[in-house]
Formats: sequence, structure tokens, C-alpha cells
Amino acid sequence: MRCNSAVMTKMSLAAFLLLLLTSVTFFVDGKLSRYFFYFCGYVSVPGFILFTFSQGIKKSLNNLSLPFLIMGVLFLLWSLWCAVSGEGDYLLYTPAKRMILSFFIISFILSTYRNALLSKEKLQRYSLVALWITFLAASLSGIHQALNSSDRVLLGIDRPTMSAYAYSFVSLTLMMALAYDKNRLRKNITFFCTIIISTYVIFHTQTRAAMGVHTFLIAVITFHLFQVRKEPLSCLASLLLLAISVSSNHHIIDHRTDEAIRDVQFYKNDNDRTSLGARFSMWKVGLLSFEQRPFGETLHQRNDFIRGYLRSSGEEDSDVNRYLDVHLHNEVIQYLSVFGIFGLLVLLYFYYVFTLGVRKQFGLMNGISVPMVAMIFYGLTDVLFIADEIILLSSVVIVLSAVIMSGKEISRVRGD
Repeated sequence: MRCNSAVMTKMSLAAFLLLLLTSVTFFVDGKLSRYFFYFCGYVSVPGFILFTFSQGIKKSLNNLSLPFLIMGVLFLLWSLWCAVSGEGDYLLYTPAKRMILSFFIISFILSTYRNALLSKEKLQRYSLVALWITFLAASLSGIHQALNSSDRVLLGIDRPTMSAYAYSFVSLTLMMALAYDKNRLRKNITFFCTIIISTYVIFHTQTRAAMGVHTFLIAVITFHLFQVRKEPLSCLASLLLLAISVSSNHHIIDHRTDEAIRDVQFYKNDNDRTSLGARFSMWKVGLLSFEQRPFGETLHQRNDFIRGYLRSSGEEDSDVNRYLDVHLHNEVIQYLSVFGIFGLLVLLYFYYVFTLGVRKQFGLMNGISVPMVAMIFYGLTDVLFIADEIILLSSVVIVLSAVIMSGKEISRVRGD
């Protein structure tokens, strides 16, 4: 047993180190970050098995890991079904693999952490440092791009939208982690800085959803961190900084607002070859496809139905055709259109666990629920959790956040 404990401790330490490296390199070198993630998974799988044999299945499972396993199994079964049906394109084997590896990583690291195989205080400190490095690395890259180019900022991901979502997820997690800082002055200064930096970077990705949701959640976090009655000046200063940060980017807001108004006007005139217009059309045909096959279908079956519908309704030139082999730019509609009602139930369970499901352990507002609320809103106009980068980052940051918050008294969050 001593040998097993020593081996398990070393494996847990190795997995945690690889997890930290995955986080800090995510926005710097995506390829290197993926390597660290896979190595972390390959250490966690045998570690999880050994831990299960020595401690039992109840101690090795974690409520934060099960949603990743269930989602991964959904992707895997759907992909196998498509393959058996003779379809070999656009399958979800890679997202399935990352989801399942995330399950082993979260289970193994949090189980060994919970059972005190590693020093809790040191791991909490290392997790917070890794979160800061991840945030600062992305922020410096984003600021550099914004100052030297008028193009939309990219942060280690080749799509500005996904860059914005990933960066927002990390930023909001970090802001919530500040709630546990007992040093009021340090908490105030770091929170003020994260407001200024994160809003600047987010707005320069020019992602409308992130610009709105991220700003709104910062305001919500402000009232969570600073009680108006006890810390009115800190609360007011945060809101003023947020207002100044947003207004200083008014040219971006004006530009993206004008584009949105133009897109809506074009759509009303039966022209959906715009960003919003294409989304409106995709959502409509996606729901029609679900109505035809409520228990799921292959991608080709869905796309054939949609193309047939577009031909019959005289909309052959719809911009929907450009995105059919990608996704329908809405998480719920995408899952309904291919996975059916079962996919919706899995997605809702995923959302529930990381929002309301963690309230007993960490309180209603915490470093897991608040960033996940942002992702739910972002999922209204995009599809996140089949994206390899989002799966990787979300699983890693959830572990870091859980470690940081573990053992903290809920009352400390508000300085009570």
C-alpha cells in the first residue's frame, strides 16, 4: 500500500504539473498545449485506475468530471453510428477523445487532491499563479496585436470568436478567484486591472456576444466582490472603470452595431448572406430538421434535408450552405439537429452541473458557474463544446478553479 501511495503521489504530481503547463501555454503555443494536455491525460488514465482499485470507485469519481464523460460518450456513439451508416466525414472522434480524457484528468487530479496525497496549500497557490500567467500571456498578445493592427485579435486560436470566448472564460475565472484574496487592497488593485485589460482585449476581438456578455458579467461580479454597504467606494470605482473601458472602445461598438443593423435589414429583404442573416436562417432550418428527426440523425441526413428544403422554398443561394458542414451557430440547435432530444438532455445536464450543480460546494456565484454562464450565452450564437480548444481549456480551468476554491469558506467570498 505504501508503494502504491508513493506511486500515486508521483503520478498525481506529474499530472498536475502537465495540467499547469497546458494552461500557461494555451494562448502562446496551441500545439504545445495540446501535447501537454494529452500527456496529462495519459498519466491520469492509469492513475485513475490505480486510485480506483486502492480507494474504491466512490472516492475516484467527481461530480465535475461526469459531464465530460457523458458528453464524450455521446460524441463517440454518434460518430460510430455515422461510420456504420457509411459516413466518414465530419465525425467527432477528436472531441470525444478530449472529453473522455478530460473526465480522467479531472477525476484523478481532484480525487488525489481531495484525499491529501498532495499539499493543498501549494497546489492552490500554483493553480492561481498558472491562471494569472495564462491570463497575462493572452492579454499581452492581445494588446500587442490591437496596438499594431486593425485586424480582429487572435489569441492562439485561428478564429477571433473562439479566441474571445476562451479569453473571457479565463478572465472571468480569475476575477472570481480574487474573491478569496483576504488582502483587500491587493484584491481591489488586481480586480481593477483585470477589468481594464480584459475589456480592452475582448473588444478588440470584435466579437459582439463577448463584448456584451463579458461586460455584463463583470458588473455582476463587481456587486458580488464588493458589498455596496461595506465597500461603496470599491464598488463605484469598479463600475466607473468598466464604463470608461467600454466607452473608450466606442468606435468598435459603433462599427459592430452598424453591421448588426445592416445584417437585420438585409435579412428582412430576403438576403441572408451576412453574419447575422446566415445565423437566423441556420437556426430556422436546424429546428425544422429536428422536427423531422427528433431522436437524432447523421450529418449527411440533416444536410440533405436542409438542402432539399432550401431548394423547395426557392432559397438555393442561402448562406446556410456555407456552414452546413461546420455547425449551425447555436449550441442547442446544433445538438438537437444531429443528436436529437438525447443530445439536448446531455447538454442541459452539462450546463446544470457547472452552474447550479456546484452551488452547494462553492456557493451560487463561483469560479466555475460564472464562466460557464458566459459560455451558455456564447452558445446562443456559436457552438463551443465540440471545438477542441474549448474542451481543452474549459476542463483545465475548471480543475484549477476547483483547486483554488477548495476548502474556502463561502462567507469569506464576500468578506463577511
